Amino acid sequence: MAEIDAKTLSRLSERYENLSKSIQKRTDKALTTLQKQELGLQKTLAHKDSSKSQLLFTDAQKEYRSLQTRLQSPVSSDLTNPLKEYIPNVDSLSTALKFLQQKGIDLPADKLQQVQALSDRFRLLQGRMQQANEVQAFIQQREQQLKSQLSNYGGGVGSQLLGMNKQVYYYQEQLAQYKETLKDPEKVQTAVMTAVGKMPGFQHFMAKNSFLSQLFPASPNYGTPKALTGLQTMSDVKQQLQDRFGKSALTPGTSGGGSPLEQQLQSAQTALSQLKDKITAAGGNSSDLTQPDFTPNQQRGKSFLRRFEYGFNIQSQSATSILPVTSDIGLTLGFKPIDKSFSVSLKVFFSRRSNILIG
Repeated sequence: MAEIDAKTLSRLSERYENLSKSIQKRTDKALTTLQKQELGLQKTLAHKDSSKSQLLFTDAQKEYRSLQTRLQSPVSSDLTNPLKEYIPNVDSLSTALKFLQQKGIDLPADKLQQVQALSDRFRLLQGRMQQANEVQAFIQQREQQLKSQLSNYGGGVGSQLLGMNKQVYYYQEQLAQYKETLKDPEKVQTAVMTAVGKMPGFQHFMAKNSFLSQLFPASPNYGTPKALTGLQTMSDVKQQLQDRFGKSALTPGTSGGGSPLEQQLQSAQTALSQLKDKITAAGGNSSDLTQPDFTPNQQRGKSFLRRFEYGFNIQSQSATSILPVTSDIGLTLGFKPIDKSFSVSLKVFFSRRSNILIG
């Protein structure tokens, strides 16, 4: 760990602490807003159908309060993996921090203390993200339930349902942004992982203790000749396919294409790829994501800095018998608050002239 200085560990620790606070604040705001929207919807529905209003909203406020209480509570230190979702960068750094806190790892006392502080903040971040996932699942289910039960009422009920739809949709978009931040490691995190990766024993520790190894545990004989015992060879598999589908299924066609079986496998793989693209376009989680009943503002889910647009332009004019070559260099900085508006731009131009002798 000599390559990792105290400043690097401190920057990571501060970064994850701020991200945890941001997730907690945004999640609490979403819960509070939706709770108020439900109270308003309950009052509106009570005038139309009091029995249905009581049926739909009796236990909902208890659930909101329970989620808010958990959101304000500390994350349990007993959980090995507070985030029940596999994100490669999160798993790698979490396992690396566990490795550094083992007995026998020769770290200076001050650096070990920093590693422990970073581990605590990173654990808190994972816990807040898991709470956000649970809140997202609840409010999505709740919005869909109310929509299916009350979509025929129209009037004030319809407008209030639309307000809930907007709140749920934009929250899940914001949560997706947080996850993208975790998936894209910063340079300081990459530096930590590079240094830890060079330490003896880390690769073995990673294979045994990572979240991925718990999801897909390896064979005890992994990496040894014993692990190959009983496995079928390529010729065995080919023979079984011939016995089941016939020899012609594995014979390439006369037109130069693959065998009929290969063509069917390729078609199936193409269909799976298309399905994967649809899931990714929907947010990367599942088809249960709340779909907007309005035209979303794609800028709303972006951070303030990501709403800026940058431009660069160079224009040159040829030399004449009177004027030399002239080049204009333009820099454009624009801010786009909403999709439908024109960006507010600031343009700066620099001119450069080059003298050319005309013979």
